Amino acid sequence: MQHISYNNFLPILSAFLLLHPYKSARSWEIKDLTEVIEQEGEDFDINTDPHVIETCKHYIPEISLNLHKGQLGRVGVFGGSLEYTGAPFFGAMAALRTGADMAYIFCAKQASTAIKAYSPELMVLPCLEMDNAIERMKPWLVKLNAILIGPGLGRHDEKVTDNVIRVIDFYREKWEQSLPLIIDADGIYLILDNLNLLADYPGQVFLTPNMVEFAEIAHRILEVDRKTVTPEKHLRELSKRFGPKVLILLKGKQDLIAQDYLIVKSMVEGSARRSGGQGDLLAGCLATFSAWLDKSEYYDCGNYTPEVIVAFSASAVIKLANKLAYQEKGRGLIASDMLKKIHTAYDILFGLPV
Repeated sequence: MQHISYNNFLPILSAFLLLHPYKSARSWEIKDLTEVIEQEGEDFDINTDPHVIETCKHYIPEISLNLHKGQLGRVGVFGGSLEYTGAPFFGAMAALRTGADMAYIFCAKQASTAIKAYSPELMVLPCLEMDNAIERMKPWLVKLNAILIGPGLGRHDEKVTDNVIRVIDFYREKWEQSLPLIIDADGIYLILDNLNLLADYPGQVFLTPNMVEFAEIAHRILEVDRKTVTPEKHLRELSKRFGPKVLILLKGKQDLIAQDYLIVKSMVEGSARRSGGQGDLLAGCLATFSAWLDKSEYYDCGNYTPEVIVAFSASAVIKLANKLAYQEKGRGLIASDMLKKIHTAYDILFGLPV
C-alpha cells in the first residue's frame, strides 16, 4: 500500500478542492471547499466560497503557556451501555485529538470498566443509571464547554433515558451558560421522542444524522414515508422547521450542512471505505469545534454562519482523516486508524498545532 506524503498528497476527490503544497509541508492553500446551495423546489443553484477554513481558524484558541488545563475545552459525552462501549470512546477521543483539553464520558455502569480499559486519557463516570444522577454529575456538569449525547447510549433503559433528559433540562433551566449540544446516534431518537427539549434550549444544537436517522427525523417531523425521504426534497423543510438554533449535519458521500435557510454541501470526500465509529469521531470533533466557537468573539463569517463554519470544519477533518487512513490500511481500515489521523488531517487543513 502506497503511503501518503504531504508533497504528493492526492487531491480530495472534487473539482472544488485544490491542495497545493508550499515549501513547508505544514502549509497548504485551500480553495473552494464548499458549494452554497440555494434551493428552489428541488433545483440547486451552486456558488463557491474559498474562505470557510480560513474563517474557522479565528475560532480556534491559541495554545499558550499562560493557559491552564481545561481552558482549551472540556467535552462531556453521554453514552455507553452494555452493548456499546466503543462509540463513546471514539467520540471522546476524537474531541481530544481535535484539541480539547479534557473529555468526560457519562455512561451506564456496565460500560464503565471496558471504556476505562480503552484509554487512560478519559474520565469515565458511571452515573447514568443512578437515582440521584444529576447530583452525582453536577460537579462535572458545571465545568463542561460542550455536550455530546448519543454515542452508544442505547434506547431501552428508561432510567438512562430519564437521566439524559434531566441533563438537558439542567442546561435549559438551572445553569447560566448556554452550552453547545451535539446530538448523534441514539440521542437523535431520544430527542425525537422529546422534542420539547429543543424548544427553548438556550445554546446551539447540532444534529448529526446518517441517512437512516435523517429519514426518521423527516418521518416524525414532516410526516412523510421514510422510504421516500431524500435530502433534495426534505432537508430544506426540516431545517426551516427547526429554525436557526438547530443545525443539521447530514452525513454522506459529501456531507450536507443545513441551518435555517442556508444549506452548504461539503465537497470534501473521504475514501469509499466506511467504518463503524466514523460518525462518533465526527460528533466528537464537532463537539470540540463548537466549544471553541462558544468562547470566540470573532463574528465576521461572510456568507455563512459561525455554526455552519465549524460544522463544515469538523466534517472536513474527519473526511480527510478517513482518506489518510485509507491510504495506509485500505480495505482493512477501522475507526481506530482514523482516530490516529485526526491530528494530521487537522494540521493539513488548518496549519496549526493541536
